[in-house]
Parts: sequence; structure tokens; C-alpha cells
Amino acid sequence: MRRLFHAGGSVVTGDRIAGALMSYAGHLLSHRETDVVAFPIVDADGIARQAEMLIGPGMQLLSVPEEVAFDEPVDDVLVERLERRRTAISMSVTPEETTESRSETVTHAGFGSPPHDEDVWGLDRYY
Repeated sequence: MRRLFHAGGSVVTGDRIAGALMSYAGHLLSHRETDVVAFPIVDADGIARQAEMLIGPGMQLLSVPEEVAFDEPVDDVLVERLERRRTAISMSVTPEETTESRSETVTHAGFGSPPHDEDVWGLDRYY
């Protein structure tokens, strides 16, 4: 399993789910998009719960291995959905677009990300 650290704390989820979230978050960052993703987690007592996380530019995530004695959350449908969303973003918007070619980015959740003319954090080279 993996522990995902975010600004408000951390959650524990399955390996594939965490990997899909990290990949999707990186892609959202490079395309200056935001999204809200619901995914299964395990709380400190081993109870399966549902979490929602806002991901995109300015939202830092850290994923580390976590050893726990509980069943690992698995959601193959979610992993496939995140991959489809990532692919759809790639097909609809390219990172090279500037403020002249689009005025605002809005995802299905209604959150907007202001466009930027430059890669402030130097991350475009990784995506």
C-alpha cells in the first residue's frame, strides 16, 4: 500500500490507485488543470472509506510505501478512468499552449486554473 501525503495530512490507499493518482496529478500539473478525484482509502482502524482530493497545480502530493495489516483498497475501474482522463487531457490541450490561445481552464468539477506563460517550478521537462 501507499501513504499519500497532501497539504492537510495523509491517507493510505492501494498501490495501483496511488500510482494512477500520482500519474494523473503530474499530468494535470503539466497541463495546468485541476480536478477532484474520489478514491478508496483505509483509515487507521482498517475501515474502508472514500476520500475526495483536489489535485492539480499548486497541490503537492508525496507517495511513500506503507506497511499495514489491512486489506489493500483495489479499484480497477478508477485506475482505468484516471488513465482515460489523462489521455483525454493530452488529446485536448497541449502544455505548449499559452494565455493567447486559451483564457481559462475549467474541469468537470468547476475549479479553474489560471493559465501561465512559463513553467514556474521547472516541472514541464518531466512530463
